[in-house]
Amino acid sequence: MESWATPETLQACNVSTVDSTLYNAMIYPYVIGPMALTGFTWYQGEANVDERRGDEGAIRYSCTFPGMIRQWREAFQAPDAFFGFVQLSTWCGDPELIAEMRTIGQMAALALPKVGYSTNADHGAGCNIHPPPKQFCATRLANSALAIQYNKPVAWKSPSFASQKCGYPGPGAATIKLSDVSSKGLRDDVVPFNYLNGAFDCTKNAGKCAWAELKFGDGSWVNATVAVSGDTVTFTSDRLQFPVASRYGWGAVPMMNLYDKQTELPVLPWAENCTSV
Repeated sequence: MESWATPETLQACNVSTVDSTLYNAMIYPYVIGPMALTGFTWYQGEANVDERRGDEGAIRYSCTFPGMIRQWREAFQAPDAFFGFVQLSTWCGDPELIAEMRTIGQMAALALPKVGYSTNADHGAGCNIHPPPKQFCATRLANSALAIQYNKPVAWKSPSFASQKCGYPGPGAATIKLSDVSSKGLRDDVVPFNYLNGAFDCTKNAGKCAWAELKFGDGSWVNATVAVSGDTVTFTSDRLQFPVASRYGWGAVPMMNLYDKQTELPVLPWAENCTSV
């Protein structure tokens, strides 16, 4: 990402290594205007995932990415320009770092106005960092632009984690409430695209697949059974203990089977500690 940002943007995030090569070659020459510009689309982030030295990686991206968006809008004299990004797809890198980039790094941009997103985490190609199926995230991103920039009544936000109650309806369970769920509620019977027809063999790629899981006091994560009702999801396990955290699709290759019945948008991955029992 640093190649697309200005030195000032990077320095504001305490980035000492400045590389603005692509900004100088592919952005700056076109800011001479005024120029008719409605918005930007952005599909990047993999190259920043493995930067985990000090405060780099997803944490650093959560500063530099919004900073770059603000700077581009200022440079093009287009403060109301739409900016849409694609949440990262799948590949066989570090599962925790990839999941952090999707949620902590990229989604930080939503704090800015007129920013939309779409996810491609449910339509990856296993270890292929450049998945061929891009029509799904393209349609979702187009819908976000229609809603945000053109005020069309189009649903574009995926359901996402809102809150959870651990130890409910009993030990070994957690009930999670989601936001941005349509009136028709959720479905949990979708066969994950990443798993469909043997597209990705989880047994041969240990630790890469990410399902619905609960964490317990001994530090272990166990696969959970999932049930949906309206805008809530219940994870249950065979443990007679209270969980300390839940997560869903939190990894390199998310096995996402939860979708909104009406919008057909997938529930976004999450990893959240339990705050109360």
